[in-house]
This record gives sequence, C-alpha cells and structure tokens, in this order.
Amino acid sequence: MGTASTTPKDTPRMTDTSETVRRAMDRDIRRASAALTRWPHPDPAQRTAIAERLTWMLEPVDRQRGSAASAVAPVVAAAKRYSGDGDTRDGLVTSLRELSTALESATALTAEHSAITPHWLADDAPAEARPTLTERLRGGREYRSRAYRCWYLPRHLSLRRQLSADVGVDVAAPPEAVWQVIADPVRTSEWSHECTGVEFLDGATESGLDVRFRGANRNGRTTWSRVCTIFAFDPGREFGYLTSGAQGDATAWHFKLEPSASGTRLRQAYQIVAMPPWMSLMVAVLLPSHRDRADALRADMRRVGALAERHHQTQSSA
Repeated sequence: MGTASTTPKDTPRMTDTSETVRRAMDRDIRRASAALTRWPHPDPAQRTAIAERLTWMLEPVDRQRGSAASAVAPVVAAAKRYSGDGDTRDGLVTSLRELSTALESATALTAEHSAITPHWLADDAPAEARPTLTERLRGGREYRSRAYRCWYLPRHLSLRRQLSADVGVDVAAPPEAVWQVIADPVRTSEWSHECTGVEFLDGATESGLDVRFRGANRNGRTTWSRVCTIFAFDPGREFGYLTSGAQGDATAWHFKLEPSASGTRLRQAYQIVAMPPWMSLMVAVLLPSHRDRADALRADMRRVGALAERHHQTQSSA
C-alpha cells in the first residue's frame, strides 16, 4: 500500500499507541494467513494486494529495528516474492506465523502515517469504539477499496449481492477425464447454463497459463461477453481464470479436482474481484438469478461430470 502525505488537518491525532497498532497488525496477519491457506487460493490481483498491504504495514516496524524487526524482514521479503510467484505461498504463511509470535512481546510499534491509517486502525473495532471522526476522514473510500482487494470481505464493498460461491459435486470419472472437459474453454458451452461460445485470443489454440479467450454469455434476454485470462493451470488438479469487463468489473473463477472414492471431487468457486456499484444495481435488475448462483453452478458441475463420465466410459471400452 502506498503512503500519502497528510497534514494534521487531514488526519486528526488518534490513539495509535503500540497496543492499537499491534491489534491492527495482528488482525491483518490473521486475515492474510486465512486468505493464503484456504481454497480458492488468491488470484494474481489479490496476491499483489496482500503483498502491498503487508509491506506497507510492516516496513515501519522493520525500519524501527525494535524487538519484532528480526521477524518482520522475512515477511516483507516473502511477501514481495509471493506477489510475483504464487508457488511461494507456503513460505509466506510460515514467516507470518513466526511474526505473529514475535509481535506478542513487541514494544513501541508504530504505523505508517497516511490518510488511510485511521481507517486501518479502526477497521474491525466495534462501532461504539471507533472515533466518530473516522467516517468523515479523507481516505475512507480508498481504504475500503484497497482492503477489499486484499481480503474480499463484504464489509469493504457496498454491494447488495452474493460476492462469492463455492460448490462441489462427486463425479464417477478420474480427474484426467474431468480435466479434459473443465480446462478446455471451448467446451464450456457444452455444460454452462450461461456460456454460449468461446474463442481463443492472441493466436492461441489451446489452454495454458496466461492464455486469453473471450466468452459469450446469455441469460434470458441479456447477453454479454468478457475477456478471460488463465492464471491457474495445473493439469488434472486446478484450473482458474479471471474475467475482465470494460466497465471495471472482474471475477475470478476457480476449479479444483481431487481423487475420490467415486472418481473425482470437483469444486467450482467464483469471487467478484471488482464491480462498480452502478453495475451491481444493473445486474440485480437484469440478472436476478445472480443473487444466489449456488444451485445453477452445482448443476453446471453435474453436467461436466456427465460429459467426463461418458468420455471415460468410451475410452475404457475402446
């Protein structure tokens, strides 16, 4: 997170004592650890946001060279690596765990002085404990926007709609057969309740990391298309892509395949990464079924399963 110069008029003096700062740091360390360890794992945009938040939050402690400094430097370094390489996630989790222990006995903690600092300190405080001026301070909208990109918490994004979903089904086919269906964008129209067609972009002819494609969709009389970029491509295990709209909206889609007693446990999850409030209102009017998509997405996964099962049976009998 970047720093912004402020004046006493911009940011009234708050109780940013060591204990207040420690609480805010502990809260975001817990949020980061949760985001890193649960599935779906952070998409590239969230990885960058988490790395920036940790760096902004911890570099003042590192410069201070206090009792927690020795545990801070490894986290900052690990966060910067993770921003560009999602495979370093476990290393960041380990360094955060060590830092959390070190902060328990740390003294003289300080926060970076910027317009968003008061909002950061008061983020999870009970309403009655928040300084009454905080809601009127400059930087509130900026803080909520940045915080949402880090944690994807509804409290930071004022959209009255479902922001995410995670559904799963059991498929009577091995992961390799399911992968052939789920990781080929061109086949999406065979099982999706909304996708009507997909075309690869930039001369690509098959899936792969960073490959782009355009998907066309229809729901009732409403049609739309989005450019998608594949950010997770682990054959037989995980597939993910990010949709991007010209209006600033974006959604991350994740698919996970795990061997099971029946064949494969297939999970699909989505997360709204960004959406302007006006678009949220428009979607609510034009696409009321998007208020709760769990059943429709679960039905999609059952259709994927049926396709994979037929393919597997054909291959087995050949």
